[in-house]
Amino acid sequence: MKLGSKIILGFVAICAIFAAIIGAVVISLQKVDQGSEDLKSMILPANIDAAVVQSSIARGGLNILDYGYSHAERALKKYGEYESAADSSLANLRRLAGQGLAQGKPKSLELLGEAELQFRAFREGARELSAQIASIVANRTSSISSFDALSKEVEGYRHNQELQILAAIGSNVGLEEITKRFNRFKSSVRLSDLTNDYYIELLRGLYYQKASFFAKAGEYIETILTETKALRESSSLEANRAQLDRILGLGQVAKAANDNLLTIMGKYLIDKDTRERTRTSAMDASGDLTKAFNDMTEEFTQDAKSSIKAAFMIMVFGGLVAMALSSLFGFFLTKSITGPINAVIDNLSEGATRVDRTSEELSLASNTLADGATENAASLEETSAALEELSSMTKRNADNAVEANSLMSSATEAVVKAENSMTNVIQAMDHIATSGN
Repeated sequence: MKLGSKIILGFVAICAIFAAIIGAVVISLQKVDQGSEDLKSMILPANIDAAVVQSSIARGGLNILDYGYSHAERALKKYGEYESAADSSLANLRRLAGQGLAQGKPKSLELLGEAELQFRAFREGARELSAQIASIVANRTSSISSFDALSKEVEGYRHNQELQILAAIGSNVGLEEITKRFNRFKSSVRLSDLTNDYYIELLRGLYYQKASFFAKAGEYIETILTETKALRESSSLEANRAQLDRILGLGQVAKAANDNLLTIMGKYLIDKDTRERTRTSAMDASGDLTKAFNDMTEEFTQDAKSSIKAAFMIMVFGGLVAMALSSLFGFFLTKSITGPINAVIDNLSEGATRVDRTSEELSLASNTLADGATENAASLEETSAALEELSSMTKRNADNAVEANSLMSSATEAVVKAENSMTNVIQAMDHIATSGN
């Protein structure tokens, strides 16, 4: 495989490893991203709405209790605000359920339906309270008015009996008449005490909102009517009889008002218990719903932690694996690249060594040629001297021409040899120069 192909293959392999790591991390974090979107758009708003429902029911219930005791319109108005808030939050929860909230969690949807059912029951009972309180207030006013009239008449009768006994004592009537009038005075005082006891039980019933107090007040009125009838039958004075008749009439009115209060309060107390049960049930249902959404939030948190942890582990171990594989690929790729280069370097080193040895041999040859050139130059000098000598000798000894001719031939041959030697030296120097280059 060529070097370029090896480099491309290693780069592609490393990129594939990192692409696989990135893909695994993206898949892990995609769940977190989707869960975060669900948490932001549905679960947290649903959690808030469920808490608003629970809080609104609790606070609305307190305002209903306040209205039941104080009959203050501000309490009823405040309850209306909490009822509207609970209605709105339940509508939001139902809308979120339609958008996929609690998908795959039917228990949460069942809790939502139960919370809606219990809230409607509580709301219906609360809306009936206004009419009941209006009836209680009207009958309370009637009872108090009838008590005021009865009490005033009883006190008038007692005052008249007091005056009659004082008049009897001042007119020196007999003891029997004084005793008779005194007994009527005591009876008038008892009527006054019974009237006050009736009023106390009436107030207790209105304050504590218990039917037993109204029943006790009714017993006092019955006693008042019974004893008033007995006094009327035993009275001989027409003024006393007329006054006792008025007391009987007012007592009947008070009895009717008390009976109405007893009936109304009986139903009110039954409805109150029902409202309290439905309020408790609605709060429990909304509390369970809130807990369900809290569990969903906790479940998402745990899933997010697991996904992020998985992504982190993938990044760490994937990075280590990628580093190890990259190092391995780098080692083999480097080895595959440097092997041929090292072989080339070894061949170049061996060639350089051979060139060095050849250069040394050429240097020795050059030195040898230089020595030969020096010797040839000396020979040329000697030959020149000889020629001069021969020239002079030619003048002196013409007779030796043949021998001189022979010597000239020898000298000529020596010159030719010298020229050949010089030519060889020049060629050797050129070869040395070429080898040096």
